[in-house]
Amino acid sequence: NEIAKKKPLAVFGGGGALLLAISALLGVFVVRTFYGTGVLAVGSALLTVFAGIAGFVLILIGINLYTLQALMERREK
Repeated sequence: NEIAKKKPLAVFGGGGALLLAISALLGVFVVRTFYGTGVLAVGSALLTVFAGIAGFVLILIGINLYTLQALMERREK
């Protein structure tokens, strides 16, 4: 928890990047399954979309917290 306060961009951005990477890998799986069988794997597709959205939101949260932290530090000086 203390690390998230000191380095929010690394914690939230790193987690978001990891979720985006997982989403990309799942996306490749969904596309390959679709081209191979002609059937969309709906569950995997939904998981891919949700992981991508969650990753993007985590990155945005990390950017916002990093900016707020920098503003608060500047204000204290």
